[in-house]
Amino acid sequence: MNIPKLGSILEEQGRLSPEVLEEALEAQTGQGERLGQILIQQKKITEAELLEAIAIQLDLEILDSITDEQLSFDLVSSCPSSTSRAASFSHFRPRMALCGWR
Repeated sequence: MNIPKLGSILEEQGRLSPEVLEEALEAQTGQGERLGQILIQQKKITEAELLEAIAIQLDLEILDSITDEQLSFDLVSSCPSSTSRAASFSHFRPRMALCGWR
């Protein structure tokens, strides 16, 4: 399986120009941080835009406006910890949530 690069997805979506992407990739090399973190720190994209791009990259569904009542313990506990941290499941707050169920 060939996973598309995050920068390419953001560029295709029109969220980044090729120049901004190149600058962020250079910063990534120097700082050793993840591209998405750098772009958010530089205020080039929002957290929601990053999560949308990651969802596309990993072929995950985006669920908007999840309330605590809609989250079952089984659903939350079955998500990998990396996904639950990125989606803020660990805080059980209504936020944009990523999960691989369709």
